[in-house]
Amino acid sequence: MSYADLEQFKTYLKFSDPSQPHAEDTLLQQFLDEASAILDDVIGRPSAVASTTVRRFDALKDVDGRTLTFDCDVAAAITQVVNGDGVIIPPSAYVTEPRNVGPFYGLTLKVGADYIWTFDDSPEGAIEVTGYWCWSENADGSADALIVGATLQLAAWLYRTKDQVADLSRPVATGDGVTILPMALPRAVLDRVMARRRLV
Repeated sequence: MSYADLEQFKTYLKFSDPSQPHAEDTLLQQFLDEASAILDDVIGRPSAVASTTVRRFDALKDVDGRTLTFDCDVAAAITQVVNGDGVIIPPSAYVTEPRNVGPFYGLTLKVGADYIWTFDDSPEGAIEVTGYWCWSENADGSADALIVGATLQLAAWLYRTKDQVADLSRPVATGDGVTILPMALPRAVLDRVMARRRLV
């Protein structure tokens, strides 16, 4: 998934008519995709997603009293919660952690709500939470302004350095999946996204 679209990128690069096809459109899209993937590697999780998915959590290990923690995952928005006994828990019965502003790393059942985290047969994967599982600050899971801007800036840097011979100008993936970013990578991009690298 690209966090910025081709027309945005051509506007950023100051193409004369960004809405018209260009001979380098395929290459430009490649750099947008590469920049988006690099940002995911740096942050350690997707910054935006196109649709909701279901995550399953342990009704014992992931629960502490009334709080369900998402086990090192975060959600831009929660759309449905199904308890381990198959009962749908309405939004009025819980609050997000943190409150009000995402991304969210857990849910706490309200004291007055008539629910407890539970399960029928086994606790493993008993609780189902549907949502936009990404770091976006937009409730619909789309890329927020910070990520769109960082994607455009990084993709433009990749485009402008495409003819450099030295591989040191490109990101390198190690055997264990760690991305080593070149020293030449725009410092401004890293400064914009590194605060999102921490795990909750």
